[in-house]
Amino acid sequence: MNEMNQKIERCYDSHVHWLGTGDNLTMVPLAQMQGIESLRSLSIKPESFRDRWLLGFGWDEHRWLRPESVNRQMLDEVFPDHPVYFIRADSHAAWLNTLALKELEFWHPRGEGPHSSLEEFIPRADDGWPRGLLLEKAKFHAGTLLPEPTVSQCKALLTNATRTFHRAGFTHIRDMTCSARQWEAATSLDFAGELQLAVLQNFHVYNSAELPKILELARTAKLNQSPNLRVKGIKIFYDGSLGSETAYLSQCYCGRNHRGQIVYSEQEIREMVLESWSAGFEVCVHTIGDQAADDIVNLLQKMKVHGHQGSTHLEHVEILRPDTIAKMRDLSLTCHLQPCHWLSDKNWLAEKLGSLFPHVFPWAALENAGVPIFFGSDSPIEPPSVINNIQAVAELALQGISRPRQNSTHYQICPEPQLAEGSYTVFENGRVKDLFFAGQRIEL
Repeated sequence: MNEMNQKIERCYDSHVHWLGTGDNLTMVPLAQMQGIESLRSLSIKPESFRDRWLLGFGWDEHRWLRPESVNRQMLDEVFPDHPVYFIRADSHAAWLNTLALKELEFWHPRGEGPHSSLEEFIPRADDGWPRGLLLEKAKFHAGTLLPEPTVSQCKALLTNATRTFHRAGFTHIRDMTCSARQWEAATSLDFAGELQLAVLQNFHVYNSAELPKILELARTAKLNQSPNLRVKGIKIFYDGSLGSETAYLSQCYCGRNHRGQIVYSEQEIREMVLESWSAGFEVCVHTIGDQAADDIVNLLQKMKVHGHQGSTHLEHVEILRPDTIAKMRDLSLTCHLQPCHWLSDKNWLAEKLGSLFPHVFPWAALENAGVPIFFGSDSPIEPPSVINNIQAVAELALQGISRPRQNSTHYQICPEPQLAEGSYTVFENGRVKDLFFAGQRIEL
C-alpha cells in the first residue's frame, strides 16, 4: 500500500506534549535564529508574555552561522526590562537573562543559594556566576517556578494544540506531561463535549521528592476520567538530549571529554519505579542515550529477579546497542521512537556519535527481539506528522538502518480500539483529506 494514500484507523502520535504544543504557538519563535545577533530582530507579540515573563521556544546553536555560546549578557542588552526564559529546540535547556536568574533565585556563586543541589546542571562563566543557561533538572525546576497558565488559558492552549494534531491527521495522542491544572482544563473540555481528541494521559515528575504528590494526582484523575481521557502512567526523565549533549552515552561524544548526564541514581530510579507500579501505574522512562537505556534495562532485570515487574515504556531510545536489546526480551517493555528526529539531527548525528551511529533508530532489532514499538513526534519538539516519519524511515534505510517490518503507519495506530471508536483519517498524496473523530467529521 502507498503510505501517502491510505485510511488509518485511530491515527496516533505515541509521544507528545499536549499543552506544550499549544503553548509553543504563543511563544517567541526562535527556530530561525542564525546567531545571538538575531535576538535584535525577533518579532515580539503580546501573547508571548506570561505576566512579566517573555517566553520563547526553538533556538538551536547547531543551526547558527558560526559557533557561539549563549550568554545572559546579550539577553540583558536586548531585553533589559523583562525576565526572559527561552527554551532550546529539544526542551532540555533554557536560556535566561540576569533578571530571570535573580527572580528564580539562581543568581548565586557556585555552590550557594537555594538551588545548590542542582549545581551540575548550571553552567558557569569563568567568574563563577551563571552563564544564563540551565540544563535538565535545573531547567525543568525553573519551569515549575514560572507563572502557570490559568485553567481558562490551559483550555485555550489544549484546544489550539488539538487543532494542530487534527491538521496533521491525528485523532489519538499519548501525552507525556500533565499537571493538575492541565487535567482540570482537559476534563472540563471533555465533559462539556468540546474535546475531539482521544488522549492516553501520563503525569510527569521532575523531582523524586514530588512523586508522592504526582501519584496522588494520578490516582484522583483516574477516578474522574472523562470519555476521551485515559490515565496511564508516570513519566520520569533519566537522561537528556543529543542536541544539548546531555543524553547519556557509553562513550564520550566525539571531540568531547564527557558522555552526557543522568538525572537520578539507580536507587532513586528503583524507588520511583516501585512506587509507581505499586500504585497501579505504568512507568515511562526518558532514555535517549545508549547507556541510559542500558542502565534502565539492567535495573528492570534486577527488579524482576526480586519479584518486581510492571509495565514499562522506554521513551525515545534513539540509540540502543544490540546487547541492551537482547536483555529486553523477557521484560514487560514497550519502546516509543520518533523517526522524525532524524530530519533535525542528521546534519550532526553521525559526527557526534562516531562508532555508536550504526545503533541509531533500532526498530528492526527491537521487533526481532519481540519488543513492541510505536512511532510519535515529541511535539512540539518536532511537528506532529505521519508523513515526516515515513520520510525519515526511508532516509535512514539509505543510511543502512534496517526498515521496520511493517509500513511506518502501522506504528501510528492507537493500541486501544475502544477509545473513541469510529475515528479514522484518510490521507491522499501525503495530505489529510478527511478526518473523523468518534464518527463525526472534523473540519480542518
